[in-house]
Amino acid sequence: RVIAGPAAGRTLAEHGADVLHIGTTKLPENQSQYLDGGHGKRSADVDLDSPEGVDRLNHLINSTDVFLQSFRPGSLAARGFGPEDLARVRPGLVYLSLSAFGHAGPWHMRRGFDSIVQAVSGICDELASSGRPRFAPANPLDYATGYLAAFGVMAALKRRATEGGTYHVRVSLAQTGRWLTGMGRASEATYGSLPAELPNERLSELMTTSLTPVGRLTHLKPIAKMDVTQPRWDLPTAPIGHHPAAWE
Repeated sequence: RVIAGPAAGRTLAEHGADVLHIGTTKLPENQSQYLDGGHGKRSADVDLDSPEGVDRLNHLINSTDVFLQSFRPGSLAARGFGPEDLARVRPGLVYLSLSAFGHAGPWHMRRGFDSIVQAVSGICDELASSGRPRFAPANPLDYATGYLAAFGVMAALKRRATEGGTYHVRVSLAQTGRWLTGMGRASEATYGSLPAELPNERLSELMTTSLTPVGRLTHLKPIAKMDVTQPRWDLPTAPIGHHPAAWE
């Protein structure tokens, strides 16, 4: 729920979705990571420990197309917000579940995040230096899983438009790791002469500045380029509770 889930919602927002992030100030947040994942979204504070919060979320679900969640497996289902529950009350819904280790197998109920999954999938061993395991930089499992999740939602929405139906999209960090580790490896000749960091000129091309409720932020802009519907974020990132828990 820190990077992968927010990256999925952010990606949907940059392709035109009206995204409302539901969070709670009762849970700790890494401020910089939260703001990075919030571009293009409105953000509301809903306490699911209160009857009012449960009623509010149920009210929102009645008029939503996509429900995206990346909490520990089973945690929202225990509160009545599992995929089967919402399929009954909102036929036609696309429900996205994002987890660490997938929906099957002996570890499917375990919580986890990028570096944990890297450690158990062999990535840290392959990148070891002087016998010490190392993580791949830049949280590749988190971000790749977020992008794959958004792609899965788009595919489900397209299928719903042509065939109807209710859909459950499932992605996991572990399956993304399996996909990435199964790819070929570039030779050292391919990357050995490249600079360790991007030059400032190239970084400037990739960055933009936004005026947000927490001040001026300089950050990466959408990377994808399209001819007609150019990806963009129509709203600046905002802290939890900055917007009402309602659809506009």
